[in-house]
Amino acid sequence: MEYGLKAIEMLEGNKKPATLDDAAWAYQLTLLPHLYLDMGTMAIATNKSAEAKARLEKAVALNPAEPSAYVLLG
Repeated sequence: MEYGLKAIEMLEGNKKPATLDDAAWAYQLTLLPHLYLDMGTMAIATNKSAEAKARLEKAVALNPAEPSAYVLLG
């Protein structure tokens, strides 16, 4: 959970590591909705429903075509 949240922080803050080129960084940014989905799933598993809801709603906002987030919100 700690690493996932750190990854979200880096991506949202546009903190590109020096070792990544722009193309690799652009690809990493496409993973943000999946990170929110994963963090929401982990929050569900640890009985943190408020955190789960917020993260899953963020996943839906970033990628409305991803059905898994809707299923977990239900």
